[in-house]
Amino acid sequence: MKATDAPVELSLEIRADRDTVFRVMCDPATFPQWMGPGSEIEPRVGGDVRVPFANGIVASGRVVELGNYRLAFSWGYGNEDASSTLVRLSLHACEGGTLLVLTHEGLESERDRSGHLAGWRHYTAVLANACLAERSALIEHAVDRWIEAWNTSSAAARAELLEACYAEDGLFRDRGALVEERQEVAAYIDGARRFLPDARAERTSDIERCHEYLRYAVRISDGSGGIMQSGWHFAEIGVEGRLKRVVAFWEEA
Repeated sequence: MKATDAPVELSLEIRADRDTVFRVMCDPATFPQWMGPGSEIEPRVGGDVRVPFANGIVASGRVVELGNYRLAFSWGYGNEDASSTLVRLSLHACEGGTLLVLTHEGLESERDRSGHLAGWRHYTAVLANACLAERSALIEHAVDRWIEAWNTSSAAARAELLEACYAEDGLFRDRGALVEERQEVAAYIDGARRFLPDARAERTSDIERCHEYLRYAVRISDGSGGIMQSGWHFAEIGVEGRLKRVVAFWEEA
């Protein structure tokens, strides 16, 4: 097989379930979120696909397969035959969420292949981020339950909060803690509350997100409202919507 005969192939793990990824990938309302402003898809076999680019070039084609976590559409530019090349996307369940596999067949030259590979790397990454954006309410819920777990004086309530928001094998790190597993994290927080029973944690910023990674500002106050510590939590969210890792960076007040 010549190099130019080989299709573009890439795969990407997305931290979301297949149903979410498939919906974001195919829904006309969310298609522009990953293929760019003005992009359109008719989600049916034979439906039109249209993707305008900032340089004025427009790609177009038709859906040739849709269903069973698969989407395929023809792809051409301008006056080209819109069926000249074929893009296939398939979604496979994996431990980390969803494995997206993309192939683009029929490209005529190595230059076309390398250019489209770079392009699809960009667009599939944007798709992955758009899928996590769909879960922003779930992510905010997990972060705020995590903060509340530090504030409650009840060990039972803390265990319930952590079960809802923190992975069983989750990790917590700051300069004074190196803790693994949810049960040990709960014990560490219990110890911190015994030492500082009046301390209260508070999220003081929006949650910034890049794919499955998060950051947000946190402040620790004493019983009189004075600031003891402030800094940032950097976290990773799991496919089930629980925090997998939190690393705290503190600045002394």
